[in-house]
Amino acid sequence: MENYNKYKLKLIVNEYEYLLTQTKEVKDIKSKAMHEFHKDLSPYLKKNDGDDMLDEPFDEEKIETTPADPPPKPIVPKKYKTLYRQIVVICHPDKLPNEISTQEKEKYKEIFEYVKEAYEEGKYSILVLYAIKLEIELKDDFMGDIDDINNTIKNLKEGIDQDFNTHAWKYYMEIENNNKKVYIKNFYKKYIKNNK
Repeated sequence: MENYNKYKLKLIVNEYEYLLTQTKEVKDIKSKAMHEFHKDLSPYLKKNDGDDMLDEPFDEEKIETTPADPPPKPIVPKKYKTLYRQIVVICHPDKLPNEISTQEKEKYKEIFEYVKEAYEEGKYSILVLYAIKLEIELKDDFMGDIDDINNTIKNLKEGIDQDFNTHAWKYYMEIENNNKKVYIKNFYKKYIKNNK
């Protein structure tokens, strides 16, 4: 890959992994923030106009869905099949040498699980990402995947920024406890009362 040296590729992998971890952490915090925000807003709504629209928190698992037919298995381009096999030879739990530490085995098992899931879902750029991490030599025809990874990194950053800019996040993470009632009252006036 002429345009990227191995150090640039490692930085891309590091940034992706960091943002993936950050995204999971932010989603966990946002979930707690949404719960607290709705919990604190709900009594205020009831007190001010009898509205009990937030009586029960939204639970996605309660929505009934009709099971869909499984999607057809995609035809995997040969370059990705080959790359997948190269990664599996290195990371498959049954193929790991006995001499490596339990921690190393866990690391390889985790990579194997990510790669297996990505392969089954047709997310081939993830295969490329972990091939870079495992220092597997890539041909130039994977360059488009590097661009996809950079776009994924950009989307992860934007997603994190969007979560940071929600009212629930600000309420939970930025507003001091003694100012929370005022924040709820102002939120109610601006976004709920004026939209009725």
